[in-house]
Amino acid sequence: GVWLVFNVLFGFVFKKRKNTLYWFLSILSGLALFMGFPDPSITPMIFLGFVPLLFIAEEELKTEKGGRIVFRYVYAAFLLWNILSTFWVANTSFIPSIVAFTLNSVFMSIPFMAYFAFRKRFKITISLVAFVCFWLSFEMIHLRWEISWPWLTLGNAFSSRSLWIQWYEFTGHLGGSVWVLIMNALLFYLIYRIYKNKPISVMNLFYPVFTLMIPIIVSFFVFFAHEEKGTPVNVTLVQPNFEPHYEKFDIPSSQQLERFMNISESNISDTTDYLVFPETSFGAFDVDNLYDSRTINRITEL
Repeated sequence: GVWLVFNVLFGFVFKKRKNTLYWFLSILSGLALFMGFPDPSITPMIFLGFVPLLFIAEEELKTEKGGRIVFRYVYAAFLLWNILSTFWVANTSFIPSIVAFTLNSVFMSIPFMAYFAFRKRFKITISLVAFVCFWLSFEMIHLRWEISWPWLTLGNAFSSRSLWIQWYEFTGHLGGSVWVLIMNALLFYLIYRIYKNKPISVMNLFYPVFTLMIPIIVSFFVFFAHEEKGTPVNVTLVQPNFEPHYEKFDIPSSQQLERFMNISESNISDTTDYLVFPETSFGAFDVDNLYDSRTINRITEL
């Protein structure tokens, strides 16, 4: 609904044939970015998510209102991506989630518009390098300030494909973001040359294939060459099975604690090293006076 309202208010859908094409490209980009994330996890789509937006930017380089037009469709794509991928946040707090969707889409649009401004002055190859740098800088900043929103960091798209990303132990998940951005840049460059009927060299085809396959091959080597070292520990994970959005907040905290304790007592022994509960199991505590809490004392006694 939010996404449709945005499109209708701006009134740019179906006004012109070009606008209609851009609108569908914007939708295609939002859907590709959404589908590339773990749910529904058509992971390779993440490598194409920015291609339609890069096409729009390239087509609007010479137009008088190009920046305004590009922003409209870029923002619409990112808003669709945010809503489809993190709609479930609205179950906990509806109005703040709407603010988060719309604001995060603005933040995502900033590095893309920086790329567009850069592209107006420089060649496409160096501009695509700048695109990678702008977006990666945005993600690094977005992880480190007070309104951090880490879910849609591009490197997180591979969380259901652990065999592809064993090299994260060296690069962290931002290494995955670089991989996604470079693949999008290379595929856009190839597709755009085809669209403009420009000659395609063997290297134009080789670079995307090489960039896609080498990290996966390296990951397989790291995975199958790995040997576990160190001292094993025994961990008990407790899942009380409270529905997290509604039921959990209707059940008295004392009753929830009793369920945790009963499950824990029947599943731990003298060899248990760690007992792990879900986040927000018991609400907030004064960390400077933890042992003033009856809940903490019950768990400590256990």
